[in-house]
Amino acid sequence: MDSVTESPDTGDDSYSVTSPMTSSWEAETTVSGWVSLQRFSLAHLLMTSAVLGVIILATVVGNVFVIAAIILERNLRNVANYLIASLAVADLLVAALVMPLAAVNEVSSRWFLGTGWCDAWTSFDVLCCTSSILHLVAISLDRYWAVTRVDYIHNRSAGRIWLMVGLSWALSAVISVPPLFGAGDPQRDPDTTGICAINHNRGYAVFSTVCAFYLPLLAMMIIYARVYRAARSRIRKQQFQRGRSANVKNAAAIQLTDDVI
Repeated sequence: MDSVTESPDTGDDSYSVTSPMTSSWEAETTVSGWVSLQRFSLAHLLMTSAVLGVIILATVVGNVFVIAAIILERNLRNVANYLIASLAVADLLVAALVMPLAAVNEVSSRWFLGTGWCDAWTSFDVLCCTSSILHLVAISLDRYWAVTRVDYIHNRSAGRIWLMVGLSWALSAVISVPPLFGAGDPQRDPDTTGICAINHNRGYAVFSTVCAFYLPLLAMMIIYARVYRAARSRIRKQQFQRGRSANVKNAAAIQLTDDVI
C-alpha cells in the first residue's frame, strides 16, 4: 500500500507520496497544499518517447531533404518552388523548436522550464504553425493564377512570390506576438500550476483561431473549388477543340474520296 508522510514544518502544506511499486514512475506535484500523483509504467514512457522521437526525426529529415533538393537541384531552383521552400522552413522550425519541448512536456506531464521558456515555446508554436498554414493558402493562390491565366507561369515574378512569403511570415508574427505583451494570469503561471498553455484570453483565442485556421481554411476551400472549375472548363474546351479538329479532318478526307471517285 502507498504511504503518505507529512514533510517537516517548513511553512508550507506539502506532502510526499511513496509507493513500494518499483515498476512505475511517479511524478509528484505540490501546488498550494494539494498533491497530484501520476504513475506511468516504464514501458509506456519508453514507447511514448520512441514514437515522439521518430515523428520529430522524420519531420526534420523530410523538410531538410525538401530544402536541400530545391537548393542543390538546378531544375528545382525556380520561382515556383520558393513558396515550397519557405513552407519547408516553417515546418522544420516546428520540428526543431516546438515539437521537442512538446514531447518533453508530454512525457514529464509537467512544465518545469519556467515562464520565459513557456512564453517563447507557445509563441513559436503559433508563429510557425500559422506560417505553415498561410503558406498553404499562398500556394493555392499561386496554383489558381497558374490555371486561370495562360501566361502566368511564364511571367511569374520573383517579387510577387517573395511578397507572398513575406506576408505569410508577417501575418503569422502579428497573430503570435500579442500574448507576449499581455498581462498574464497569476493563477495560470506555469511555475505555479506546472501547465504551459497558450494565452487563455477569450478575445485573443477567438482572434488567433479565426485568423490562423478558419479564415485560411475557408480561403483554401474557395480557391481550390475555383481551381477545379477552371481546370474542368479548360479540359472540356480542349476536348471540344480536339473533337472539332477530328471532324474537320474526317470531312476533308471524305471530300477527297468523293473527288477521286
